[in-house]
Amino acid sequence: MYNSVKTRREDNFERKELPLIKPKRIGKGSTIGIVSPSSGLWENSELWKGIESLEERGYKVKLCKNAYEKTFYLAGNDEERASGMMDMFKDDSVDAIFNSMGGYGATRVWPYLDFEIIRKNPKIFMGYSDTTALLCAIYQKTGLVTFHGPDVCDMGIKSNQEYNFACIEKTLSGEPSGIIEMADDDKYLVKITGGTVSAPIVGGNLDLMCKTLGTPYEIDTRGKILVIEEVEAEPWVVDAELIHLYNAGKLDDAAGFVIGEC
Repeated sequence: MYNSVKTRREDNFERKELPLIKPKRIGKGSTIGIVSPSSGLWENSELWKGIESLEERGYKVKLCKNAYEKTFYLAGNDEERASGMMDMFKDDSVDAIFNSMGGYGATRVWPYLDFEIIRKNPKIFMGYSDTTALLCAIYQKTGLVTFHGPDVCDMGIKSNQEYNFACIEKTLSGEPSGIIEMADDDKYLVKITGGTVSAPIVGGNLDLMCKTLGTPYEIDTRGKILVIEEVEAEPWVVDAELIHLYNAGKLDDAAGFVIGEC
């Protein structure tokens, strides 16, 4: 039965591998565009603290026009959130784009994004959680390398702040990451299956990866290392979402897995 499911998936959702596009590196003095394609801010001060952290490290900051908007549980309506994101890709003064926060709503902006403009204006695009929907969509539609990393609201949190920035700045400046140390020495890294693998990395939030299935932005795990993160989810929810990926052939296709603490 599983093989027949896999065959139907391949017939219905043929994926074309696009040429890889690497965005330009950034460093001190670069301008970071902050976008809000998902939830509205819980507290404005969360974003202010993150902006201060970026500026203290020598970066310039430019906010999208809907950064402080509130439309129910979203940072503006769908068109406004997509427009705020597209403005940053079209703005030549912006060197990289970070998301203010996750939450909910990124899948709602898919239809309003111009992927051809994004492809012609390749920039670092970073976020996590709900932003996974955008990381996957941009990579699938343009071939642009995207970055799974902290949102700006997280950058103002003191715990692990130095660790996060050390990793971010090394990676986004183009310096080899080398061995990635644990953020907390009291945590334990479990190796389920031994061995080594070298492959492109895709993935992000488990729930959002599942939401790409059956859409034009469906995540492609073939020959890739699949990274999985999830928070505040019951074990049965995580199990159901993993089974969803399994039944879609995504786990069988992957070359390896990295799973963050859930």
